[in-house]
Amino acid sequence: MSTWILVCNASTARLFSTDGRHSKLRLVRELSHAQSRVMPAELTTDKAGRGRTVSSGPGVFALPSRTSIKEHEAEAFARELATVLQEGLESKQYSNVALYGPPHFLGLLGKGLSATVTKRLLLRKDSDYTHIETRQLPELLADVHQALEAAEHDRVFA
Repeated sequence: MSTWILVCNASTARLFSTDGRHSKLRLVRELSHAQSRVMPAELTTDKAGRGRTVSSGPGVFALPSRTSIKEHEAEAFARELATVLQEGLESKQYSNVALYGPPHFLGLLGKGLSATVTKRLLLRKDSDYTHIETRQLPELLADVHQALEAAEHDRVFA
């Protein structure tokens, strides 16, 4: 069965499939999240939210933002990618998955992965390859094949 390889960051992702070391990478899907590329000022109003004090006196104060708008958009894209991975697993499109992306974004993505997808996680590498041309990726993704071989070895001798 195929291995999916997700090359992603907070605004773009390419999902590839491979059947092994001598198999070419096949592009399964490209995804983008335009809101992650927009400047924060374009996504928000210029004033913080407002609240009222309940204690002694009429006071109005600005509510601090718990999460920046950029972070919120990155979380939304991570949830979208987690859903794509879940749907792919449910439809038996892959048996293993490898993730490549910046550390912070992979952390967000990891929070949204189901236990069933997490069990299929073969490799997670903190590298943003989203700007690398597809023809150059096989060399950079060679560790996927090494991880596959190690996993197969562990299954045989377990």
